[in-house]
Amino acid sequence: MKFIFCDEIPIMNSKLLLATLFLLLALVSASSAQAGTSSIGGSEWVGNDDDDVTTFSFEKDGTLAYSYNGNSFRNGTWSQEGTTVRFEMNKNYRSFTGTLTKDTISGTSENTTGKKWELTMYRYEHPKCSSGSFAIGRSCDAVPAIVRSVPTKPGTSGKKRPASQKK
Repeated sequence: MKFIFCDEIPIMNSKLLLATLFLLLALVSASSAQAGTSSIGGSEWVGNDDDDVTTFSFEKDGTLAYSYNGNSFRNGTWSQEGTTVRFEMNKNYRSFTGTLTKDTISGTSENTTGKKWELTMYRYEHPKCSSGSFAIGRSCDAVPAIVRSVPTKPGTSGKKRPASQKK
């Protein structure tokens, strides 16, 4: 077995080797950046969509549910490749292509009539409030911790009720 040392590699080959290493490094860097992008499946987003505030729910199975003006629909599909997000609604009447950046998706919508418009939507998370305490304009009570035992009457043990005794 013969080893080749750096001083034995012709200059032309070393430039080719360096260019190949640089290209390989760029490809690995680009693929790891896309691999770090998390899926939007299971999340909700809100945006001012063509003058209507619209909530978009990207369901994990690829279904797009959306609501605006008090109406809700589940007739869309969505896909994601890295930071590129696409969806269609109402049997391709409308399509969207956008870019995911942290908690924002921005892009362009188009419908079959030829209308085009820009849309930016923002990740939405429901407030973690107990249902009885939520009110707009004030803070809410946190959702109580998981109940570990059944509430009891005074003088009882407070142990969990067996499944056979549940109502």
